[in-house]
Amino acid sequence: MKGLSYQPYDPENTFHKAVCKGNLKKVLKLLSKNSFDVNDKDTRKRTALHFACFYGHLHLVHFLLFNDCEINALDKKKCTPLMKAVQSRETEIVTVLLDQGADPNIKDINGESAIHQAVYVDSLEIVRNLHEFGGDIEDKTKVKIFANQIPMYSKIM
Repeated sequence: MKGLSYQPYDPENTFHKAVCKGNLKKVLKLLSKNSFDVNDKDTRKRTALHFACFYGHLHLVHFLLFNDCEINALDKKKCTPLMKAVQSRETEIVTVLLDQGADPNIKDINGESAIHQAVYVDSLEIVRNLHEFGGDIEDKTKVKIFANQIPMYSKIM
């Protein structure tokens, strides 16, 4: 993978494990037993939507959004589900989230937005998509780096 590599994204509970595996049947079973809620968070404040986005399970992203999950939920590092989709280069999921109102300008604990992360993983298509939905290409990180100072930027414009 070009760009940054991210640490493994392992679930901590049965519900999130089912989401990671893309197992809608198990997800439905766990929700119907009232064992879990679509917005339940683990110890790192990650939701089912974070996992569905990271692991590329579009069918679960649609299901969770239809069932009123929190689209801009922040995990412990202040990452949104949109950021997790960007990190995994899940272009179609990024588009769905943006269409449903995900905020492309939320910043994580490093002051980086989804557009910075798209530049880091070298995904021109995602950068353009984020920019089209209002992602601020001139926003800077905590260390004062603008997205347009990262080498891939010249390919965007």
